[in-house]
Amino acid sequence: MSAFRAKGFGRVRLLSAADDTEIPLQPTPRRLLGFFILVSGTAHHREAVAEALWPERDPDSARRCLNSTVHRLNHAAAEAVAHSGPLVVSRSTDDMALDRTVLGDIDISRFEALVAEEKNTGEEYLLSRVDTLEKANALYTGPLMDGIADEWAVRARSNAEATALSVKKRLMECYLRLNAPGSAIRYGREILEIDALHEETHRDLMAALYANGQRVQALNQFDKLRALLAHELAIPPMPETQALCAQIRLGTQEADGEDAKVPLSALRKRLQENREAPAAPADLSACIQDMRDRIRDLRSVSRRVVEEADEMESMLSDVLKSIPPNA
Repeated sequence: MSAFRAKGFGRVRLLSAADDTEIPLQPTPRRLLGFFILVSGTAHHREAVAEALWPERDPDSARRCLNSTVHRLNHAAAEAVAHSGPLVVSRSTDDMALDRTVLGDIDISRFEALVAEEKNTGEEYLLSRVDTLEKANALYTGPLMDGIADEWAVRARSNAEATALSVKKRLMECYLRLNAPGSAIRYGREILEIDALHEETHRDLMAALYANGQRVQALNQFDKLRALLAHELAIPPMPETQALCAQIRLGTQEADGEDAKVPLSALRKRLQENREAPAAPADLSACIQDMRDRIRDLRSVSRRVVEEADEMESMLSDVLKSIPPNA
């Protein structure tokens, strides 16, 4: 059994495999550990490691720093777990690597393996994909190697953030396909906390909210997106987003959840049935109230259409004024 395991998400940590006790490390040995756990199965040339961690130093000085830091890291591990063996070992005169018999589980490696596993799973195996993606998402507990400012760490951190975001997006997509709008909503909101301008996620979130019976919140989400795009990019939402909003306002989008709002066509059918064979008072009352809500929304749409037409006309007028007379 390995003596240690390592965490790279959040602050780099070395833990005892026996009881999860964190091994105290100074900043420089922590940076070295972070460097090695990024590509844990690879041996590195000493000169390359020294240059990566001490780029400002001359080669001889950087090599001395490396030798000292390797000694400090291995010493900290040996003090914490007796007879554990060194973490970083020489593979040859010039190459060095982690000893994976000493350092076992690494969260970065598991995260990457799970992401690769999901990509190789067939599209039809939705539940299996969700299980794999949920495990990967749980491993991402914070920015990769948080606090390490070396160029190699910043680059790896950016790549990991992009991968973690794509995991959330695929989870949202899977939950939408599984007709689980509640879970889709949760991931949609997490995605927008990271990438607020991702319009496709806003659109999926609108659909999930509507399918979950949260029609007002779905319309509010569109308003938030429109305000955000206007402020940040000075552009309107995409046509397909506006079309989805119109469908939700008119109640013509198909309801995906058991508690979703009834489409407008179904409301009309229910009212007709009530005329022919009166429904229970409570059901008829709810139907009438929902129809009144739709009427109010339709009037709101009309006002907004007029306002947007006025804005567009004003913009066109400004454009025409800016064109030279002889153009």
